[in-house]
Amino acid sequence: MARRDSAFAVIVRRDQVLVVKPCGGRKWQLPGGGIKADESPWLAALREVREETGLDARLLGLTGIYRRRDGSLVFVFAARVGWQKVPDGQLNEIAKRRWMPTRKALRRLPESSSVRLADALRHSNLYRSNPMLRFERQSLRFSIG
Repeated sequence: MARRDSAFAVIVRRDQVLVVKPCGGRKWQLPGGGIKADESPWLAALREVREETGLDARLLGLTGIYRRRDGSLVFVFAARVGWQKVPDGQLNEIAKRRWMPTRKALRRLPESSSVRLADALRHSNLYRSNPMLRFERQSLRFSIG
């Protein structure tokens, strides 16, 4: 069996994570998939999120690298998407996509994905999205970060 590295994104909004269900599949999974030849893991994660969810993501950081039994690597990134609505209906090989409460997702994902999600959630500083106020001379500026 040929080695096939892959890249996935953990996208968190408030207390929910974005998950997808493949066509004909019974289990939910994190958005992601195989890395194409001459493609970096981070570009593969961005491409897969776009293909599977219809959303453009911004990667926030690498949360883990995992080795499968066949020797292939799995790269997992923390990511953020805008506030646009997640498209309904089939999109490429994905039948459904949904924001799911993180606790529920940890129970519903396959064990390997659940471990990767739990590891990613330990990097809570990457997902911080509360606006921070900074007072500067003669102006009030808001920043997201």
